[in-house]
Amino acid sequence: MQIANEREHRDIFLALATAVHGLGCINCFYMVVLTTYISVKSASTRFARFGYNFKFSNTINLLIQLLYNLYAIFVDVLMWSNYARDIPLCYSELRSFIRASAAVPFGWCHSFVYWTFHYIDPRALHDKNIPILPFWPKHLVNTVIPVILILDIFVCRGDPVNNIAGGIVTFIYCMFYMIWLQIIYYMTNYWAVPFLANLSLMMKFSIFLSSMFVVYLFLLLGNAVTDLLWNDDSYSYKLYRRYLLREFGRSIHNHEDMGSEVQNLQMVLSADQVKAKKLTITK
Repeated sequence: MQIANEREHRDIFLALATAVHGLGCINCFYMVVLTTYISVKSASTRFARFGYNFKFSNTINLLIQLLYNLYAIFVDVLMWSNYARDIPLCYSELRSFIRASAAVPFGWCHSFVYWTFHYIDPRALHDKNIPILPFWPKHLVNTVIPVILILDIFVCRGDPVNNIAGGIVTFIYCMFYMIWLQIIYYMTNYWAVPFLANLSLMMKFSIFLSSMFVVYLFLLLGNAVTDLLWNDDSYSYKLYRRYLLREFGRSIHNHEDMGSEVQNLQMVLSADQVKAKKLTITK
């Protein structure tokens, strides 16, 4: 869908991509600094001091988004510095891999989980005795990041990640975060995610598998959207053309048929009126 537009207006798409990546950097950098400052300033217990705010998935997600946007800006600068707007393929492929395997699935999944728990039980994710952030920055960052990622996919050309490679990245991320939670519990005797405290080992393992599955679903969703926009030979684009465009074209065709029928009826009526006038004149 976007390939022809991007080739025709390459500088415009590159400028939009640079703006989106710059906005993502500013947003994530500000939130990382803010969360770390509040966590360090309010650290009064061993639990609050150990790892500071980097024990929470929100801050880890911010770091992932920040690293991706920094690298994406680096690639954008390389493209601007080249008159032909061309760079070695390895740079753009690495950007696509980071976005498809980490930034998009983790960013979308974290926002989905955050807003789900916010409406079910906000304290299931964070202990009420730990001052982390006021609510408005959390709401803001978990609303802005998915929007920035959607804009990124729309204006920045990229390729989807291989499903197996993406699954490996998802497994490694979820496994290391669960290990990190265990280390925090061992050092402080507190769970950084409070609802895990009362669960058995099997329940924790099922939570691990469920979280990995949800992240992988968002990875597949990101791949489908990327294919739809940037690969005219993809299965997603073929489905789009086969069903959505066909139904849309059918509705337009039916509307045109109805319009032509009305026009024909008007012509018949006008012809009958002319005949009637001729009859009255002859009489």
